[in-house]
Amino acid sequence: MVSMVEVLTLMRMVAFESGGDKKTRRFSKTALKCLVDQYNNFVDKVVNLHVDGLHTLDENVADISGLKVAFKAYRSVIKERGREEDKYPTLPYTPDQLFFIGYAQVMCSNYGPDTRLQNLRCTHSPNYFRVMGSIQNNEDFGRVFNCPVGKPMNPKHKCQFL
Repeated sequence: MVSMVEVLTLMRMVAFESGGDKKTRRFSKTALKCLVDQYNNFVDKVVNLHVDGLHTLDENVADISGLKVAFKAYRSVIKERGREEDKYPTLPYTPDQLFFIGYAQVMCSNYGPDTRLQNLRCTHSPNYFRVMGSIQNNEDFGRVFNCPVGKPMNPKHKCQFL
């Protein structure tokens, strides 16, 4: 578990205390601690090491926030057009599902043990966990794929900060 002092120290670097009322800041502290704990539980099974959720926190926040904002922007374009894009006739996915598939595909990688160890020391979580953390904390993902609440791809408890 991560101490609140560690989260607050890193928050200054992430700039979450740069405004808002006490309720907003308290919510942010709780959400950030939730993220640190969540990512600390991710284990690269090839090298049997955990992600360092505190070390990767700012990038994890950026990944999760970026995905949420990008999906909202995408949906606003669809709303502005007044219609949903047609389904691709050869694919069994909706346009919303393809949005998330495209996000995950960009992060697709397969590294050997040495590179995996190096990636675990980086400020970014390894690509697989960048995708998993982002979609596990995204309500839209669970909705568009009809994932049952409480399953790995749609956990009941999400770290919310947007």
